[in-house]
Amino acid sequence: MLAGDDGMITVDHSAALYRAIPNSELALGPGTSHTLMMEKPDLVNRLVIDFLEQEPVPTFMPFRRRPSTTADEQ
Repeated sequence: MLAGDDGMITVDHSAALYRAIPNSELALGPGTSHTLMMEKPDLVNRLVIDFLEQEPVPTFMPFRRRPSTTADEQ
């Protein structure tokens, strides 16, 4: 999930989508709207590249991330 912190889609709605998608990650672009890809393209590029190239960082105390229900989703 990639969203702006001041976009037409609320942060609460973005967080709800993040919680509903197994193994998802959430990034909020600071000081951006629904067009964050045009407003901060360097930030968006870095976030997308990091997401695609790096393994997820193990978290010590996750409580919002929805776990996978099958081995195929991991």
